[in-house]
Formats: sequence, C-alpha cells, structure tokens
Amino acid sequence: QLQRQQKAEEERQRQIQLEQQKAEEERQRKLQLQRQQKAEEERQRQIQLEQQKAEEERQRQIQLEQQKAEEERQRQIQLEQQKAEEEAALKAEEEKQRKLQLQQQQKAEEEAQRKKAADAARKKAQQEKLRKAADAARKKETNNNVKKGGRK
Repeated sequence: QLQRQQKAEEERQRQIQLEQQKAEEERQRKLQLQRQQKAEEERQRQIQLEQQKAEEERQRQIQLEQQKAEEERQRQIQLEQQKAEEEAALKAEEEKQRKLQLQQQQKAEEEAQRKKAADAARKKAQQEKLRKAADAARKKETNNNVKKGGRK
C-alpha cells in the first residue's frame, strides 16, 4: 500500500515536472519566435529606411541637376540679351556718327556754295565797278575830245 502510494506520488511528481517542462519549453519557443519577429521587423525597418534615404538622395540629385540646368539656361539668356543690347547700342552709335558726318558734309557743302556765291557776287560787283569806271573814263575822254574839238 505504501509502496503503491509512493509510486503514485512519484508518478504525480513526474507528471507535474513534465507539465512544467513542457510549459517552460513552450514559453521559450514563444520568446524565441518573438525575438525572431522583432529582428525581422527591425531588418525590414532598416531596409525601408535605406531605400527612403536612397530615394531622397536621388530626388535631391535630380533637383540639383534641374537647378543647375535652369541657372545655366538663365545665364545664357542673360548673355544673349546683353550681347543684343551691346550690338543695338553699337548700331545706334554708328548711326549717330553717320548722321553727324552727313550733317557736317552738308554744312561744308552749303558753306562752299555760300562762299562760291559770295565770290561770284564779289567778282560781279568788281566787274561792274570796273565797267562803270571804264564807262566813266570813256565818257570823260569823249567829253574832253568834244571840248577840244569845239575849240578848234
């Protein structure tokens, strides 16, 4: 009887121990699974973070390239405008000089014409004066001859 009770008690103890062992193993298995899950989530998070960083960098590079291209385009436009303005200013200056030269030429021609006309008028007046003097001299000569002739 005692032996049987002892055996039953041992069996009961063995069952309890087995149950505890099983429960501990199950607990450990769940913990291990949780750790693996956490590690996998962390790995996924890191991957996502890296991808995000890479994408942001790619976008930054694209934006930088676009900005550089736009700045270069603006610089070219400004250069062309400046060139056009300089050419226009040069043409305007050349036109101004041409007009000035034309004016000076016209003035010089007008002055030459005026001088020519004045010289011609002076010459005419001189000739008229000489003609009048010659006429007067002839008249005097004629008068003298008439006087001389009248005395004879």
